[in-house]
Amino acid sequence: RQSGLLLKEALRHNFKKQNGSSSDNMISDSVLAVCKRCLIQCLCEENENSKFIRDTSAIAITTIVRELHSDSNIAIASYSEFDEWPDLIAQLLHLLKQHQNDTNPVVRQSILNLIHLLCHDCSKIMGECRESGSLIEALLVFATSSNSKVREYCLKSLYYLFHWGPNSLLTQM
Repeated sequence: RQSGLLLKEALRHNFKKQNGSSSDNMISDSVLAVCKRCLIQCLCEENENSKFIRDTSAIAITTIVRELHSDSNIAIASYSEFDEWPDLIAQLLHLLKQHQNDTNPVVRQSILNLIHLLCHDCSKIMGECRESGSLIEALLVFATSSNSKVREYCLKSLYYLFHWGPNSLLTQM
């Protein structure tokens, strides 16, 4: 468990910018690209005993998104899209569709947990991004799942999305 906390803190501290310029300990774009790819792969770890890996991956992804789009790290704090990870929501929607019929729900739960964490920590950008309508549509499908964890993640995510993106809801009806 400590390794997950160390990863999160290392990511968080390596995104800090000092006085508007990059610091010496900034993560390079190439290293960040590898981290993003590997974390998405870990999110989809199918082994039942790998819950910690999936959860840590979700936390690390949320940390990356939050730090890349935080007000203190950008000159103009007006993001309405995931400009620093533009394909993230599309990737998550694709993964949800890919795993929607899995007999074992661990990967689906992991993806929905990540969406919930993103909605909680980055609710404004999640509700206003161009994929918010598609995300709401996907969550509504899973909101009636017989799996209580799936329902919980969906309903909590929808709560944040509806708060920031009520127009997205209207387009889905």
